[in-house]
Amino acid sequence: MIAYFRTPPEKRLRARVMWIFGCVTVFFAVLFLVLYAVIGSLSESVPGTDAAARWAADDSAYPFAQVSAYFAQNNAVDLNDIYLARMEIEKSLAQNAVTTPDGAQPFVDAFSGETTVTLTAERGSLSVTATVCGGNFFFFHPLTLLDGDYFDESSPNANTIILDEYAAWQLFGAVEVAGMEVTLGGQPFYIAGVTKTPTDTLERAAYGENPRVFVSYTGLRLTSGFDRASCYEIVMPNPIDNFASDIVKSQFGITDTAQNAVCYDYTERFSFETLATASVSYFERAMRQDSVIPPYWENVARVAENKAIVTAFFAAVAGILALICFVVFVSFWFHIHPLRIRDIWGFVDDKIEKRRMKSWLKKQNTPLNAPERTIAE
Repeated sequence: MIAYFRTPPEKRLRARVMWIFGCVTVFFAVLFLVLYAVIGSLSESVPGTDAAARWAADDSAYPFAQVSAYFAQNNAVDLNDIYLARMEIEKSLAQNAVTTPDGAQPFVDAFSGETTVTLTAERGSLSVTATVCGGNFFFFHPLTLLDGDYFDESSPNANTIILDEYAAWQLFGAVEVAGMEVTLGGQPFYIAGVTKTPTDTLERAAYGENPRVFVSYTGLRLTSGFDRASCYEIVMPNPIDNFASDIVKSQFGITDTAQNAVCYDYTERFSFETLATASVSYFERAMRQDSVIPPYWENVARVAENKAIVTAFFAAVAGILALICFVVFVSFWFHIHPLRIRDIWGFVDDKIEKRRMKSWLKKQNTPLNAPERTIAE
């Protein structure tokens, strides 16, 4: 068998070419793995994309999906639309017999809009960009807190707000201001916490230069009548492909050709298959034909997604080249070392004979390395 791996002298040049293709195969295979890992890191660089993994129970019978819907300003939904959607989603899950262990809550959602408000505190007034958030907003967007804590719709005080560090410094000259109050629309709002502003260049560009606050949807609705959600997010069971996204699209009337609303399945958004498919129409994606102005976190996700699409394209090319080079390597190998049926049978027959001899020697209580004369006796 050892002789099989020896290269005949007349085929040594071809053997060199073969090993060159072997090395190139390894190079492209490693490049593919590295680029695949980069895609994973790009996905993880977008905060909140792991919401489905964090919500799903270990003993759940179904996978979970994270779906986000974004609406143009002239197509924004209100609180009544949100409540109706929740009821219909619960009904759809029940009709499809989708249950959760021990009757646990089957889904978690959040909704938000954006406006500009004026805050007043001990240092004067400040105009800020307000992300008006309801549901479990901070489950989907786990911002880094410098002080205090998050709030959600179960919080006892409806008039609740979180400042970013820029707003806190300008209004109070400090960031440790949780528990204090600011005035918004003539009403006091309790400061639940202070968040850190982004430091990454692209994320900072999406976030904006204006100080930002996160204010309770219910509180601002009661104070100023604001009732305009341009974003709805949900994590829910997804027993079959597109089950969750189809339900969200159906509840809000979103179609694939809609100009005033878009829907994304974050669970599959950074999958290699999705990114590789999107790379085919990469330049067409740059042409925005809808009227949706996404929130800053969606712009951050789109930047990461575009990077991931380019990375997936080169990973796919590397994978294809690795496969081609491997096929060439194997072709050269069997040309240099032809493998005949009789060679295979001879190798197998030799193994069988050795096993038979070993078994016979054991029956004779004779060591395998015994001299021939002892065996003869």
